[in-house]
Amino acid sequence: MGINASKCMGCDRALVPPRTTCPYCGKSAGTMIPVQLKNEGTILSYTISQMPPEGFKSPLVLALVQLEQSAVVLCLGDLSDPVPLEIGMEVSVKEDGEGRFLLDHL
Repeated sequence: MGINASKCMGCDRALVPPRTTCPYCGKSAGTMIPVQLKNEGTILSYTISQMPPEGFKSPLVLALVQLEQSAVVLCLGDLSDPVPLEIGMEVSVKEDGEGRFLLDHL
């Protein structure tokens, strides 16, 4: 199962969600091409919010995960998971029915 992204031909970065214009290079880079990324990556950073925004339950676990081709996605985690989060941890990412990315340990 892959993650839909787009790739800039100018800077070679992949972006999630897919876009028509690269935010780094602008329109001068040309057309973005659709790509599928592996759903595996590395935790760059994470936080646990005790006072999350409306619509989310406390505590809210959020993690930035770097996928291949420099793509970064924001994922929801779960504190009931027995494996504690660590920066540099290898994880897999899955998408729920609402288009949100969720952490899943490898």
